[in-house]
Amino acid sequence: MSAATAHRELSGNVAGAGSSGTAALLPEAVRLFTGFAGIGAAAVIFGLSSNLVAAAVQEAGSTAAQSGSTTAAAALGVAAAVVVGAWALCLLLWSIGSLRRGAPVWPLLTGRLLPAAVALQLGAIIYGLWQLPAANRTFDRSSACAVVLELAILGSVGWLRRRGGPDQPTAAAPSEPAQLKAPPAGRLLAAMFAAAVLVAAVATPGLAATTAGLHAVPHGEHGAHSPSVPALQNPAGHHH
Repeated sequence: MSAATAHRELSGNVAGAGSSGTAALLPEAVRLFTGFAGIGAAAVIFGLSSNLVAAAVQEAGSTAAQSGSTTAAAALGVAAAVVVGAWALCLLLWSIGSLRRGAPVWPLLTGRLLPAAVALQLGAIIYGLWQLPAANRTFDRSSACAVVLELAILGSVGWLRRRGGPDQPTAAAPSEPAQLKAPPAGRLLAAMFAAAVLVAAVATPGLAATTAGLHAVPHGEHGAHSPSVPALQNPAGHHH
């Protein structure tokens, strides 16, 4: 028996043993993190949509008080809010579908739409940092957090694609489907908790910087405030 033949038989035995064993924990953790990151990014982007609505309402109110009519800027703000909200909804549905399937779905979203959204948000952040006059320069923390989560999705999906999907057969045994058991429940739960903590650490500051976050009632103080709704403000005017 030649050395090459012995190597092929050994590789086949290892692949066969792995097909009936336990799935690796790292890919499962990355899939969970990808889904959670999508949910976190969707929540922050929904907050960005509320920022645009608040800015449009404020613009329309100030213009109506002066001239008695709304401006095109207010209508454009509402249209932008609808587009941003639709993108957040797409991310949320993608995350739910990916978590349900156990693998990223909708390759078009992660392959083309997500990089385009990241580029637009980075452009908005750079514009806020370099706009003139200098007194109007702001840092949009919500957009920055959304970009971080979206980049994490792109990196995770790319890593999973390079590694191969959970249902793809191995190169040594292309005709035998993989029969891997799920990782132990304790380790999988720990990975799920770690993924949720990482996403929350990025999404929470982003949500806190949105209009909804700025007017949220702190925990333990529910009922202590009057039921009147405070005037909406545009968080983009706050310097972070």
